[in-house]
Amino acid sequence: MMFARCASTALTLTPRVVAVCLLEYTVLEARDGDEALAVARRHSGVIALVITDIVMPGLGGWALTARLAAERPAIRVMYTTGYARHAAVRDDEGRSVPFLAKPCVPRDLIRKVRDTLDMN
Repeated sequence: MMFARCASTALTLTPRVVAVCLLEYTVLEARDGDEALAVARRHSGVIALVITDIVMPGLGGWALTARLAAERPAIRVMYTTGYARHAAVRDDEGRSVPFLAKPCVPRDLIRKVRDTLDMN
């Protein structure tokens, strides 16, 4: 599981929360999209889920997940942002995608992560 997020966001404790609540996953962290792409490329294991901010300096969340999906087609993605204009998040084909608005409480984060991982 990978977290790619703007370093100044309110998700500071998020990776630890997920790691404790979903013990079967290792959490990889990155400060932005460019670092997330590099971390993913160095990681030889499976990355089941990427949780990414939509808006980040450099490589943003949409571009990051497009590149990761090209390299790891089975990867699941959940988007997050504190920007209200992204309240309804859809992909390029107009389909709704997993999304959690910030700030959020750990319970909601864990539920959304579990739901995203369990998607068919």
